[in-house]
Amino acid sequence: MTHWPRVTMQRGALLSEWLIALVLTGIMLSAGFAWAGSWQRQQQARQWTASWVLAMEQLRQRALHSRRAWVICASADGRQCQSEWRAAWLVFHDNNADGQRQAGERVLSMTPDIPPSWRVIWRSFRRHDWHVWSAQGDAVLSNGTFTLCPPVVDEAALRQVIVSKSGRMRIRRPSQERASVLRSARQACGWLS
Repeated sequence: MTHWPRVTMQRGALLSEWLIALVLTGIMLSAGFAWAGSWQRQQQARQWTASWVLAMEQLRQRALHSRRAWVICASADGRQCQSEWRAAWLVFHDNNADGQRQAGERVLSMTPDIPPSWRVIWRSFRRHDWHVWSAQGDAVLSNGTFTLCPPVVDEAALRQVIVSKSGRMRIRRPSQERASVLRSARQACGWLS
């Protein structure tokens, strides 16, 4: 019986090798966490815009069936419209067509609320802080674009809801559009100087 020589290498890892392994692991983990955060923001934006468009369509149908105009705007106190679209909505009959809620104008609740730390930027052709569904179910006087801005710069999570004059709404992802559309959405969110 022949015995083969046993070769053993008794060598430990050098400190520099351990440090390189730790640095590479840290880089991979941070990239993974960044990707997971972006993916989570994208899913939240997708879900919110779909739910919000559905709620807006229901409000549009209410305006059409009641033959009365309804105003939607952002409101922190639930009484007056504000220009900063955060938190909750104010939805009301605008009997005198001034875009502000008066005593006696009927109020509805609308969900979903804007996600915490997110903002919605409304740009209309009439430069109002509110949107109106007319008694005919259209948006002739307040067509424009709602831009949902995530709390951090994340182009993949940007969403826009385009409201046409006829009242049709469509969701678009600026990151998958022309460069000018993405630049416009970034500017709306205040990401361009």
